[in-house]
Amino acid sequence: MDDPTDEESLNVAYHALLSVPVILFSQLIIRVLADLTRNKFRNAKPDQMPDTQPWPLCPSDLLPNGMQTTIEGLSFWGDKRYTSGDPISSIVTLDLAANLASFHTPFARELMRPPYTLSLLQPLAQLEESIMVPSLSEMKSPRMSCLIYEREILPVVGIIEAVLYCDRDGFIEMLVNTKDTVLPVIERLTSRLALLPPPVWGSHMALLEGFAAMAKATKDPQTGGFIIPDSATKGFNRAKAVVENRLFDIRSTFEVMLPVRKGGCWNIDCPNSSGSSMPKLRLCGQCDLLRYCGQKVRVIFLQFLIC
Repeated sequence: MDDPTDEESLNVAYHALLSVPVILFSQLIIRVLADLTRNKFRNAKPDQMPDTQPWPLCPSDLLPNGMQTTIEGLSFWGDKRYTSGDPISSIVTLDLAANLASFHTPFARELMRPPYTLSLLQPLAQLEESIMVPSLSEMKSPRMSCLIYEREILPVVGIIEAVLYCDRDGFIEMLVNTKDTVLPVIERLTSRLALLPPPVWGSHMALLEGFAAMAKATKDPQTGGFIIPDSATKGFNRAKAVVENRLFDIRSTFEVMLPVRKGGCWNIDCPNSSGSSMPKLRLCGQCDLLRYCGQKVRVIFLQFLIC
């Protein structure tokens, strides 16, 4: 098929024909992954047949077509050119990618390779569309506006967070390489989110301000690490203060506890999770919520927060 127009028309037809079963199947996978601890696959049942074994048993069971093919397939189903204006397919695809990245660290690392289609470019396209929704004054109620933002923005934030917690330096490098695209979108989005009540959106404001600060980082020629300028962190600190000063209700508290409990070592610079080794999963002896590989790693992380 040499005509790009014919190929695009065929892709639109594929989406129209198969989007509903793909969305349904994706949501089923999301539900399964939501109950799993990061990088901890299920154990095989010796008394069960292969078709009735728990899923997933191993990386090849999770991604039978390989990581690159999976990313290409997800990028296809998340491509807004083929969705005929319906954002549901893109949103569910990003949500599935976020859950895969949160569960399987190597998949998250693969997402950070150029051209960053699934990890950054498609999420930004979804954010751009969300920004263009009617202004809050045109909506019937603030509650309705919050529901729209929750449906269209949270999955996007989810995949970006999943990549960030996998490899902070790799994430910063990705933002720096695409800052000309990233910064205008974040600036417009934060200006819109600022109109929503802080108890609902304060944490997301802080997160987006943090992304903007990372995108302005420069590379240290001596260490090779990234340096975030102090001027770039002012907005993040202001947004963070709003979050710290708010009173969490019980539901919000448990919504935060669940992903934290599932994750690996909370220190994203943990030396035990570098390279190909997986983050340790046992709980620190000094707490019953956040996971650390040990007391030393926990102290290093707390010192980083204080600084």
